[in-house]
Amino acid sequence: MSPIKSPSRIIDDFLEHQYYQGHHERVAQCAKDICEEKLRGAKIQAIYSSRGKDKDSLREKLEKRNAILEERGCGYKNASEIRSNVRDLAGVRIALYFPNQMDVVAGCIEKIFDVINWTDHPKSAAKNEQNETEDVDTWRPKFAGYKAKHAWVQFKKEDVRNHKKLEGLQKDLRDHDVVEIQIVTVLLHAWAEVEHDIAYKSIFKDAMQEERTILECLNGLVLSSELLLEQLYRLWTARNESAKEHFEYKYQLVEFMSKRIGNSCLPETVDKSDLDMLRRFLKTIEKDTPEALGLVLDELGFQEDADPKVTRDLNPVLNEIIERYPGFQPRSHMRIPFCITAYMLSNISEVDEFVAQHNLTTESQEPAQSACSRCKILLSSVLWLQELLPRPGLHEAFGEAGLEKEGMKNLDWLLHGARRIDILSGREPDEMERTTLDCLWTWFAKQPKDSVFLFVFGLARMGVLKDLSPDDLDQLSPVSSVQSNSDDESNADDEVTDSERSGQSFFEGFPRPFQ
Repeated sequence: MSPIKSPSRIIDDFLEHQYYQGHHERVAQCAKDICEEKLRGAKIQAIYSSRGKDKDSLREKLEKRNAILEERGCGYKNASEIRSNVRDLAGVRIALYFPNQMDVVAGCIEKIFDVINWTDHPKSAAKNEQNETEDVDTWRPKFAGYKAKHAWVQFKKEDVRNHKKLEGLQKDLRDHDVVEIQIVTVLLHAWAEVEHDIAYKSIFKDAMQEERTILECLNGLVLSSELLLEQLYRLWTARNESAKEHFEYKYQLVEFMSKRIGNSCLPETVDKSDLDMLRRFLKTIEKDTPEALGLVLDELGFQEDADPKVTRDLNPVLNEIIERYPGFQPRSHMRIPFCITAYMLSNISEVDEFVAQHNLTTESQEPAQSACSRCKILLSSVLWLQELLPRPGLHEAFGEAGLEKEGMKNLDWLLHGARRIDILSGREPDEMERTTLDCLWTWFAKQPKDSVFLFVFGLARMGVLKDLSPDDLDQLSPVSSVQSNSDDESNADDEVTDSERSGQSFFEGFPRPFQ
């Protein structure tokens, strides 16, 4: 029968033969790396640290705990009792920027590890019971002190077998290896370190009451600061969430744009009707949020955080975009929305364009090449063109683009033919109507890459469509009325337009940003 070892001998044997600090440091490091990987993916802002418990610190802790146990008549009897009593041999600390995220992190820990137990600090009930037995001169904290959540966890068995972070540790990992994970805030972490060194590690043997008073005041300031951080987090989260919300109403986009262009030395203001094309385009390419549009405006120079005392002349920026299209000048109130649309189109991928066209077909539940779909796209193309060009200018634009007499008749039918309303409602066209639509479709599609017609046609094909309400259709100006005597070539030749008097066309070319 082997002699019974004293608790002090048991502690010595444990530290000498069964506790390997390097092993627990590796275990803690792996747990920290896994936490950091998962929590960063969950957008948790924190500082991560790990450690294996220092032998000298562990000896001091074991001796103190054994003394308490011996007072109760039950000191340490073996190494297993030490392991079950001291669970922080491997430790991870997650110091959060925002207190609001503590419960979120705790939920993540439950998913990442097998949790043995949770402990919340402070243990106020235990403190109160203790305080009732202390005399009047005993220090009684007025604030909560250290606030944190502690979890004792083990790695999931499937992670031990397969997780890359645990490669090289599988053979050394033991069933009794436990990690203590502390979830605390950055501010309380700093306060706790100071308080621990002064009050518990006895730098001054026993902390004086004046020192404890200062620590208590600091704790109150820290807790007050955490309340402010909680409010800051709520405001920050609400702002970020609102930036991801879609522009559901026209006035929301107007308000957002007005704030951005208000300090840019531009003469323009924005109105909901001016932004109709831009709003529909943003929705089509799924960029209709303050966050997505804000990034584009930042690139163009409309910075949100610009100094309001410093004016920024963005006319050169807009003019540079317009100058890519020689001879073309959009109507003054369409300059900003046109430039933003053109800039974004120049950066759109063919995949995004294809997806937008596919979504258009899916949402409308119409075949891409149906007569109804083609009629909507063609009418929308003309309506966008009419919004962009100076007035009057629509008929001159088609004439200069080479639309001949037969094409003008086809266009007149599209704009004012009574039966095209039936086609928009889903009626199948007769052979003549289908031929008319096909001719117009082919004409638009064959326009040069630097043509404004291909630009608006491309927008419409992506799904940037007008509502085609009666009010929309009423805006369409006649095209062939100026050519009612087109059979008389001499009359047509003698007619002089304003653009010819000025020596310029309304546009000489309009490069299309995508193929």
